[in-house]
Amino acid sequence: MNLIYKPFTLFIILLLLPFMHSLGQNIRSANITWNCTQATDGLTSKTTEYNGSFISTGDTNVDWVQNNGQKTYHLSVVSVEGGWADVSTDGSIVYNLGGTTPGQLTFERINGVLTIRLFIKPSKSSTLNYTFSIDSLALN
Repeated sequence: MNLIYKPFTLFIILLLLPFMHSLGQNIRSANITWNCTQATDGLTSKTTEYNGSFISTGDTNVDWVQNNGQKTYHLSVVSVEGGWADVSTDGSIVYNLGGTTPGQLTFERINGVLTIRLFIKPSKSSTLNYTFSIDSLALN
């Protein structure tokens, strides 16, 4: 009789897994690590392999982590456009950045594909415009 319960329990767990995955993933309140695999330069359209991550802390700031944590840029969020209550579903949100790196950071999922678009002006003479392909994300 115990053998009947094991497959049934496994079935219930598998049935509930997608719902458990989406719990607490409201980008405006959760701390989420977004892992990147590729970066496309918006100025040249060149795509390269990229191993980095973005760590969003609710809607207050984002850390852009590069070179396996050797370099981290702290991006301050000054305002938010839109809302995205469940990052496991299609949607988007725009973080307007201030401080030393003014610009915009857009998190989006379109047709199930996650990307982050970064547009910042670190100085008067330079602009960074990249789209990052997101391989995975994790709640912190």
